[in-house]
Amino acid sequence: MGILERLNRTIKWDFVFWHEPETLTELSNLDDDFLDWYNQQRIHSSIGYVTPGHKLKVDATLSSSLG
Repeated sequence: MGILERLNRTIKWDFVFWHEPETLTELSNLDDDFLDWYNQQRIHSSIGYVTPGHKLKVDATLSSSLG
């Protein structure tokens, strides 16, 4: 439950409140923007202060070079 609460806080404080959508449609349209921001732009402390997209690329490169 803590993970969901943290994600909800991130969505609200780090993304939605900055964009200030005024309708449910505007809020709904932010879904793809949030996913891109969260995975490609926002650094995550739990994976060494890189983005998940970067971490995935590095891990894929290491896997292919080892295998």
